[in-house]
Amino acid sequence: HTFQPFYNQIIKNLLVTNKIFYMKRLLLLLTVCIVASTMTAQKIKKSEFDKFNKCKHIETTWVNIKKDALEAKDANVMLYAFGGKNFLRFKLNNFTSLVSKGAVITLLDEDGNTYDLEVADTAIPDKGAGAVSFIGSAKLGVDVLATGDLDRLGDKLINAIRINSADGYIDYNLKKDNAEKLKKAYILFKNELDK
Repeated sequence: HTFQPFYNQIIKNLLVTNKIFYMKRLLLLLTVCIVASTMTAQKIKKSEFDKFNKCKHIETTWVNIKKDALEAKDANVMLYAFGGKNFLRFKLNNFTSLVSKGAVITLLDEDGNTYDLEVADTAIPDKGAGAVSFIGSAKLGVDVLATGDLDRLGDKLINAIRINSADGYIDYNLKKDNAEKLKKAYILFKNELDK
């Protein structure tokens, strides 16, 4: 019977160690899930009332429409409201062509219908202008604001986007999950505008 307390202590230590191990694994799993959901979740990044122009200033999070980490050729889009106007804002990294005011950006939906947006102001390639993070900030890029009937973004999934520039055009094909993120971003944006 002298070994009984020693044996009980070993069992208790093993049970506590086992519980700690599983608690650590559960905590790690929860952390990964939270980080993954915040990285892909669309949300309103900024929503404030501008007292100078008496309008809402709203920005959604970025939706990636093309990712090429090897060449830092990213293309991202967000919905943006400022000065009483609503824009689809593009950040195109490693993009060296001028996008002129009045140039057409065409959206192609899942049914094959096209919708044209108009570039609001000339976008000149500049170092870091197309980056949405540190990655690619040393590359030339453009920050393009386009206006038009943005309500189309809430109706159908957008499968492709064509951007016309001084050197021709470039097409971006959206993966289904990115098209769904763009639609969700528009719905959040529209709801925020209507508040």
